[in-house]
Amino acid sequence: MPQVLAAAAEGGRDGVGERMVRAHLALWDDLSTRPALMTMVRSASVHRVAAARLRETATTILADALGNVVTGEDAVLRSNLIATQLIGLAMMRYIAVLEPLAAADTDTVVRYYGPALQAIVEG
Repeated sequence: MPQVLAAAAEGGRDGVGERMVRAHLALWDDLSTRPALMTMVRSASVHRVAAARLRETATTILADALGNVVTGEDAVLRSNLIATQLIGLAMMRYIAVLEPLAAADTDTVVRYYGPALQAIVEG
């Protein structure tokens, strides 16, 4: 995960919202990583260790990846907001299976969701 998200953040601010959404969806679509991600997200509400791992993902891994593009006084808050957007997207698409989101193709989700993340990046 750290390498995938860091690679998505490369290239600067322009378009990073779409790149992050695409990378996040790729991780969830990958059948070798999806079970672990699903377990972490599902378990976080009832298991302290899983909640800690989810917080680590949100605060450390994502913040490190976005460190060069999300800057300023409120950078940590904005990185947290991006994490909540990505985790919420995954929760509804892959765990709750909210239709038509769950069946939507990646390009469509990226087209609609990328600008929301980009707005948070821009502050």
